[in-house]
Amino acid sequence: MNDIALNTPIKTVERQGPNGVTLHEVVGKDSPLLPVTLDLFAALFDDYIRYAPYVRECALARSPQHPARVDHLWLAEKDGEFFGLNIFCYVHTVNIGFVGFMGVLDSHRHLGVGTWLMTHTHEQLKIDAAQFGRPVPCGYLCESEAPDDAPNDAERNIAERRLKFLTERCDGHILPVEYTEPKMVGGVDYITEAELVDIPTPSMKLLFFPSGAWMPTTGDDYAFLLRGLYLDYYRVPSDSWLLDKALRSAAAHGG
Repeated sequence: MNDIALNTPIKTVERQGPNGVTLHEVVGKDSPLLPVTLDLFAALFDDYIRYAPYVRECALARSPQHPARVDHLWLAEKDGEFFGLNIFCYVHTVNIGFVGFMGVLDSHRHLGVGTWLMTHTHEQLKIDAAQFGRPVPCGYLCESEAPDDAPNDAERNIAERRLKFLTERCDGHILPVEYTEPKMVGGVDYITEAELVDIPTPSMKLLFFPSGAWMPTTGDDYAFLLRGLYLDYYRVPSDSWLLDKALRSAAAHGG
């Protein structure tokens, strides 16, 4: 398998989105757009504010803290206002992608930008894979809150709308596995274990977004995706109960 140097410039997809929206790739911790990204992230994902150092690290694109990945920070802008965010990566060790955070401010949800950001991610992953001499990735994964686990009706409605958007608008397929979200990416020095003590590990829905004809349909398929996400992206220990639980559920589907 080919590799590329950590300081290799990352090629980016076409920058023009729908309805006059411009896509900005945030690269470098000294980028003037990084503070904008962090402010928008806090506005969209206040429950995940612990990930702010992670977002900052993703600006490096090829960070030694994230050795298996090419990270992307996308900002959507229209008429000078930044309103949309997509934080995702190409996991080159397993040739798949993972969307960590995608959101659009309520004031701009009528522009079709959320759908465009999700679907356009496939094009970026193809570019990333080509830089490693890899074939077109089979697709990417994304987590979403489980409506049945919501603490109240309002949160349940939000989770249901999000799943509907991901499945009906973005061609996402909910995988039939028991998936638990880790507290944080492992093996990094920008957050300590002590800071994560009170962070929960919630059950989530795990979705797959195909880039081509391949779809996971067997226990082995699900296990491949789960290992790629848990071991290569999150870098949990190979004997983690999170991975074991998920793999057991994948095996239960046979095939």
